[in-house]
Amino acid sequence: GGAESAGQEVAYVTSYTLSTSVDGKEWTKRVPVRAPSSAPAPAPASDGDAHVFLGNSDGLSIKAHLLAGGLEAPCRYVRFSPLTWRTAVAMRVEVFGEPLGIGFLGVQAWP
Repeated sequence: GGAESAGQEVAYVTSYTLSTSVDGKEWTKRVPVRAPSSAPAPAPASDGDAHVFLGNSDGLSIKAHLLAGGLEAPCRYVRFSPLTWRTAVAMRVEVFGEPLGIGFLGVQAWP
């Protein structure tokens, strides 16, 4: 599983946390996959920076993240919680997953 984010030209989220839930009551904070050469994380959140997703550095580009461990368990709800932003909180997201009971088969082109 993974997520992509983008903002508006002058307003965008620069860091956030992502949580998932099956029932909307109990939430699990997710951890992003970090490449060895990735930029350092922003200032730690109250429970450390392992759960902090780096957002956009401008309002036009798209920032993609994979979730560490993928989606080990099904989830019905996804919560994005902005931590830092420029000008105002503005965030467009796209969430990627896989159907229940079917492993990832790859991307196929349309005929």
